[in-house]
Amino acid sequence: MIERKDQIQEEFDSLHEDIDPKKIDEKFNVRPFNKTIQDKTFISTDGSHNNKKYLDGILYAVGAITLLSRPDEPIVQESEEADVRTYPATNLEKFSQYISTYMEILELKNTLKSLKDNKDTIDYILIDGSLKGQLNHFNVNTDINQHIKNVLVATIGEFEKKLDDGNFEVGLDYYNNRGYIKKLVLQEMNSSNEEEPSDFKYEDFEEEIQNYYTGLELLACITHLINNYSEKILCISKTSRTNNLFEEKIPDSAVLEYLTTESGYTHPRITDNKKLVRPLSQNRFKSMEYPLYNDKILNYHYLSLFARLENKKHVIKVEIPLKNKDNAEKICDNIVNILDDLYSCSINGYPYILKKVHDNVVITNKFMDRMEMVYELKNKPKGREVLSY
Repeated sequence: MIERKDQIQEEFDSLHEDIDPKKIDEKFNVRPFNKTIQDKTFISTDGSHNNKKYLDGILYAVGAITLLSRPDEPIVQESEEADVRTYPATNLEKFSQYISTYMEILELKNTLKSLKDNKDTIDYILIDGSLKGQLNHFNVNTDINQHIKNVLVATIGEFEKKLDDGNFEVGLDYYNNRGYIKKLVLQEMNSSNEEEPSDFKYEDFEEEIQNYYTGLELLACITHLINNYSEKILCISKTSRTNNLFEEKIPDSAVLEYLTTESGYTHPRITDNKKLVRPLSQNRFKSMEYPLYNDKILNYHYLSLFARLENKKHVIKVEIPLKNKDNAEKICDNIVNILDDLYSCSINGYPYILKKVHDNVVITNKFMDRMEMVYELKNKPKGREVLSY
C-alpha cells in the first residue's frame, strides 16, 4: 500500500492543477468583513439520530434542538424535541429514509415553534444544509393505494391549518394522530369497491402509510417555512459537493479552498427548482411530481453563493430560498450586509450558533446503551453473537 503513496498524491493533485486562476478572479469578490458587534437575532436548529439493530427490530432515538442568539445575550436553548421508538428490521433502506425524514421534520417544527414563540423578533434562521437538497431528494412513493393516498392528503390539510394557526405539536404528526388516521383509512377502504373489508388489515399496510404521511408532513413544513419566512432563511453548508459554478472536476467549494485564501464571496446566482427525476435504468429517467404543492415548489428559486468570512478560514455555501423571484434583486443588492451580519455571529469564519447547536444535539452511543438498559433489551439477539464463539 505505502508504495502507492506518490501515485495517490499525484492523482489528487491532478484534480485541481489545471484550474485557471483567472476564472476564479472573475467570480470571486475579495472583501473583508469587519462587523464585530452582533446586532441581529439568530436562531439555528439541528437534529441527530442513532439506533441499535436487533434481529427482529430497530430501537432508534431522534431529536432536534433550536438555539436562540440575541445581541449582548448568551445563547439559550429555545426549543427541544426527542423521541425513542422502534421500527421493523425488514428493510434497512426504508428505515434510513424514514429516520432522516423524521429528523428533518423535528428540525423544521422546532424552528417553526421558535418563530411562533418569538414573533417578529427573529432576523435570521440559520439552517445546516440545504432545503433545496431536501426537496430534490424527496422520496416519492407511487405504489400506495390511491384511496389511502386521498385520505392522507386530506388529513395533511388539517395539519397545514395547525401550522397556519401556530397550534401544532412538535412531535411527528402521525404518532399524534395515529388512531384518527387509522379510522379514516378504514372508513375509506370499507366504502371502496377495490378491497373487501375483510381483506384489508391496517396493520399490514401501516409502515407504508406511516412513511407516506411522514413525507407529506415534511413537504408541509418546508413549504410553510419558505412561504412565510424565506427572506430570513440562510442555509449554510460546509461540505457542498456542487460543481456547477466553476465546472471543474472538484466541488466549487474545494476550488475556492485551493485557489483563494482571502475573505470574500462569489457573485450570487439564482437557480430554480427542477422537476423531480428518478432513474429507471442506466440511460432512462422518469419525471415525477411531488404529491403535494408540486406547482408551488417548482416555482421556488434559490439564491446561492460561496463565501469565506475570514482570511484563511473554510469556505461555506450560503443558500437563500425564495418563494418567487420578486425580491431576488433586492436580496442580491443586500448580500454584503447579510454576510456582514453572518460574520458578526461567527468564530473562525463559521456561525458559532450553528457549531454550538450541532455539538449540543448529538445522540451518542452511550445514550443508546442507556436506552437499551431502560427498555431491558440488553440480552436481545443482534445476530453478531456468533462472532464471539
